Amino acid sequence: MCHLFARNTKIYPHDERFSDGKLIYGFLNPKRTVVTVSGLDPSLDCPSRIRIPSTVTLPDSSCCKVVAIADNAFEGNETLREINLTGNIVSIGRKAFQGCRNLDRFDIGACQIEEIGEECFSDSQISFMLPESVRQIGRKAFHNSYPMVFAIPKEATRIEGALEECYTKVLMIESELHDPTRELLFGDTRESQRDWWPYIIFVNSKCLHQNQNGMLLERNDTLLTCVPIDMKHVVVPYGVEIIAENAINESVEEITIPDSVDEWQDDFERFWRLKKVNVRSTGSYQLRDSLSEYFNVSMQ
Repeated sequence: MCHLFARNTKIYPHDERFSDGKLIYGFLNPKRTVVTVSGLDPSLDCPSRIRIPSTVTLPDSSCCKVVAIADNAFEGNETLREINLTGNIVSIGRKAFQGCRNLDRFDIGACQIEEIGEECFSDSQISFMLPESVRQIGRKAFHNSYPMVFAIPKEATRIEGALEECYTKVLMIESELHDPTRELLFGDTRESQRDWWPYIIFVNSKCLHQNQNGMLLERNDTLLTCVPIDMKHVVVPYGVEIIAENAINESVEEITIPDSVDEWQDDFERFWRLKKVNVRSTGSYQLRDSLSEYFNVSMQ
């Protein structure tokens, strides 16, 4: 069953709403120039894909900016699989996508989202990289969800309990928080209640990073981590010059290293399952000799 309207959304004036035939909107200011998305138009047959426009035209031909997604807007919609946002969304309300269990694609486009409400994506399968613009993440925003990688943007300062009961595997800390501890992020979650704690990476707030086939790379071509962290065969992308300490999980069984790698900053003794290391004959002689002391090195 589709959820049609937000129950707790504050709309100006007098709870007035209108539809563009696809979505329901509510006014957010007295001049009626900005609106929030309140839910699906009841005439739709629960679509699997929704595009949130940047603007919407009123019957009098005036144009409104779409700047928010209201509380409970799509709560419990199990038909949704994909959401595409356009450039003006800055706020996503409380429980806006709670229980959207089949939502696995959330494209934020160029949106400068600043606030994510409490329990916003709880009980969903959503996984996406938060934009640098995020300042606030509500408590339990990703409760009972399983994002593979979760990054706390460097400007986010109000995040207490944001990851309570969130089962991410890799947590990147980019925030300028003075105390980015597990208790701050995971709230009341007790360690005994969790199957695992995430693999935590503290990233220099000034660095840029990119993702190549599950490999997280720093600006200076340093390999920071592999996703999923339990992959058995790691193929390091060409161009990586440094493999950072703890970038590769100790359960790896085979690794292929390109000739661009000059340094691997790790304790090789911890890789007790590593059976084979593939290296290029044109690679670093010093690195190859160090690897040969611990592993079966195959020249390519």
